[in-house]
Amino acid sequence: MRNSPAHDVAVVLSENGFGKLGYDIFADADAPDKPNKIISVEVYGTYAQASAKMSYKQPTIQVLARDALGNGSTCADSIYSIDDFLHGREGVVVGDTRYAFILNINDPIRLRDDKNKRPVWVVNYRCLLGGN
Repeated sequence: MRNSPAHDVAVVLSENGFGKLGYDIFADADAPDKPNKIISVEVYGTYAQASAKMSYKQPTIQVLARDALGNGSTCADSIYSIDDFLHGREGVVVGDTRYAFILNINDPIRLRDDKNKRPVWVVNYRCLLGGN
């Protein structure tokens, strides 16, 4: 069974030193209240196929970073580091799934403070699955 693109991207982030999957990196789930500093990855949509002959699937994911109260600049640094790493990444393979490209749809932005007044930043990506 194939994992969701959110899970795959969370695995890639974990394997590249951004945190530990299940401890401070989460996929396809509501982020827990603790720890303060987390990364959450969720699928939120897909692009329509431009042609029936197109071999790529194009899910979109959102990567969210949260940090402790008062750590807005650290949280921003985290999401920008993630974006520097993910945007334009090509040929990523997780399990039996190949990501031809991972491209950001927008620059990282501060979304809001959560209910505990912790800063939350996000960036959205378009993933192209398939290809050689």
